[in-house]
Amino acid sequence: MFANCSCFAIRCPVLTFLAAPVTIVCASGLAMVSRPWPEVACAAACLALAAYAARLWHAAGRTDLTGGLLVPGLALVAAGQIAALIWPAHRAAAMGLPVLALGGMMLVLLLRRGFALSPGRVAAILALSGMGMLAAGLGIGPGALVVLPLALLYLLGVTLVMRARLGMHRDSGLKGQAAARSDQWHFPRLKLGYALIQAGILIAVALVVRAFDRGACAELPYAAALLWRGLGLLATATLVLALLRQGMPSLATANRPAPDSATIPAGSRP
Repeated sequence: MFANCSCFAIRCPVLTFLAAPVTIVCASGLAMVSRPWPEVACAAACLALAAYAARLWHAAGRTDLTGGLLVPGLALVAAGQIAALIWPAHRAAAMGLPVLALGGMMLVLLLRRGFALSPGRVAAILALSGMGMLAAGLGIGPGALVVLPLALLYLLGVTLVMRARLGMHRDSGLKGQAAARSDQWHFPRLKLGYALIQAGILIAVALVVRAFDRGACAELPYAAALLWRGLGLLATATLVLALLRQGMPSLATANRPAPDSATIPAGSRP
């Protein structure tokens, strides 16, 4: 099948410290390229997002744990991209484990701040989710490790939106400080739910582009790879900024007196 296939390598001596030489091989008539540039661009984008998140966290006084988790998590993902180029034999672990760690951090923050769950319940949900994904991955295949987190993302987003909308409808007759407390509780969760749904859509589109990446790399060696990684980074930025900017009251602060209703912008309840 490969008798008429010409395989060759394009060496890039300037970046040998970042990755192995770019190699073009033929497989079933399609060229597949080992391309370091998308990983380098992804690492740079992750570092830029981490720097911006750190700036927002610093401007907020660094009193919240959100930035303390997300900023190192983003830096870890960037380091994993570079490590995958330096040690290609461990590429899957170098790229996958940091992403899994960042996803776990985001899930903890979503459950704590979006649903106001106790640490014990969050730990139980994480343990059950991990065991479920492991069982699905072994029983169904690696595709389950992608589909199940995406389904969980949609489920959390829709649940937040529905709970916020129902709560706003229930409290629609409130006035004064009671209405201000209702807005402070429900409106940030509504925006966070929409952010989860938007991120899920971006990830789904990125997976579709990724599916066509191998076949399109002969004609577009970098475009498809950069596109699906860019969509994934945009989804990550959507979640990170939503978690940083939405001042979600926790269980400890839910019953504190709210500020005067005059401090709540008019028309903040959609």
